[in-house]
Amino acid sequence: MAARLKKTGLVQPLKESLRMVPSRKNLAECRICSAPLNLKVRAQLKAPWIATDCPECGVAMVHPFPDADMLKVHYNSEYAPTEITDTNTTILVTRHKPIVENLVNRLPKTQPLRFLDYGFGAGAFLRQVALSGHRAKGVDFSARSCAALKSLARIDGTKIEVACLADGALHSILKNEKFDCITLFQVIEHLLDPVAVLKDLASHLKEDGILFLECPNEDAFYLKMKNAGRHIMNRGNFYGSLNPPQH
Repeated sequence: MAARLKKTGLVQPLKESLRMVPSRKNLAECRICSAPLNLKVRAQLKAPWIATDCPECGVAMVHPFPDADMLKVHYNSEYAPTEITDTNTTILVTRHKPIVENLVNRLPKTQPLRFLDYGFGAGAFLRQVALSGHRAKGVDFSARSCAALKSLARIDGTKIEVACLADGALHSILKNEKFDCITLFQVIEHLLDPVAVLKDLASHLKEDGILFLECPNEDAFYLKMKNAGRHIMNRGNFYGSLNPPQH
């Protein structure tokens, strides 16, 4: 739904900067910086959406913006997530090892460290965190993903705390918990109000903690090649990484 946030690795405490950003946006304002939108058409997507961008901060987005009810219908009936099994996630778990090691090296040497993954999907990162001897907790909107991760943790013989966001708001789930590191892998572009979510998460981050984001990189060679292939296959409903209503 919003893109052109540069690649990965916002590795810094964000509490002070987030306090400076307005929390509520209307349809005529940028969801990131609140600047008025001129709705210049960058591309025509599948009806009723267009791709546009913010004239102030440059973030690309779709218009009209989806609402919560639309997304609920989409994710429950149209969205096809990756099947989560031990076999098809084992490679992903291994690939997350360098990321876990990098984050651990940037954090205080207190052991074990506490990690929270927001929107964990297949749960590969949390499984690597637990296998590395640290405390892992994940929250996700999908009850299916939560059940699958609990099952895979039993197979690994590791302990991973899992909570479903459909059961309550983030603060009611986390209460007063604080974490050394909070991660969002390919999640920020799915959110209706990303700034509000980041503010909520920042309140659960320790003073010397890290908030780590991974998001689509519009300048990546891989994405440019992928989009060229989409046009060849007549899948022109993408503009960069924008693909409403989910992106």
